[in-house]
Amino acid sequence: SDVCSSDLMAVDAPRSQFAKSVQLPKKPNGAEWSKQPVLIERARYQADGIGMLKPTYRQVFIIPSIGGTEVQLTSANYQHYGPLAWIADSSEIVFRSNQSDNWEYEPNDSDLYQINVNTRAISQLTDRAGAEFNPQFSPDGKTLAYLTRTDAKVPYQNSELVIHNLKTGNAATITKDFDRSIEQYAWKNNRDFIIQYDDRGLRLLAQLSKTGKVKTLVNDVSGQSLGRPYISGQFSLASNGAIAYTRGDAHRPADLGYYYRNKSRALTAVNDDLLSRRALGQVRSIE
Repeated sequence: SDVCSSDLMAVDAPRSQFAKSVQLPKKPNGAEWSKQPVLIERARYQADGIGMLKPTYRQVFIIPSIGGTEVQLTSANYQHYGPLAWIADSSEIVFRSNQSDNWEYEPNDSDLYQINVNTRAISQLTDRAGAEFNPQFSPDGKTLAYLTRTDAKVPYQNSELVIHNLKTGNAATITKDFDRSIEQYAWKNNRDFIIQYDDRGLRLLAQLSKTGKVKTLVNDVSGQSLGRPYISGQFSLASNGAIAYTRGDAHRPADLGYYYRNKSRALTAVNDDLLSRRALGQVRSIE
């Protein structure tokens, strides 16, 4: 069996005795020793679908839209996460990070920070217990919205939508009476949002007001992937209020859907050549 030098040193006896009594075998001809052990010095060192993680840090960069050399804005030994949000005058960027001394042992905690593109000065915007993420500025630039979860040690909790007044510093959770988790959102105007959430096996889009009023728009958001047993799907909001989204059901993979002025329709039918010649089994919803 393989024996390393530290194993020998750990036995309670003088080393000279081992030199006399233990003779490690030489490598046989044609033999291949096992690989060197991997030294882990980070609390989070692996992830589903990725495997072993390299001991690196995510940093924030900018690059001209016409092309050119990238510029690194952050350099501290913390993880800096997107999605990123530009402030209205493009002078600062908001990102998510945990920059406490114990950040490696606080996987459910993060705050929003703002960095000046020119001076590299960083200021902290939020300090709630838990995670704040996915920041988005309102069209007029006066309000910052973001999603948040508490640091409660529970297996599941909802993602709440918070609006943060940049002038007063006041923050209000507008989905506290809505018992669903917000998966994605977008500002429709300075007063309302389009939100995406899951409900009883379906993914829905709804309009949400700043007062917390919810109006369902569509309930057939479907996934781009059929590889895992989770609901998926996404949407994109146009400046005129139209919504493009992945649209499907249990009988067919998603097509490109379009919603505008209380009407929805499919813009594509990419699987018609196959599904038009197949009789599919009936699918029933069980609650």
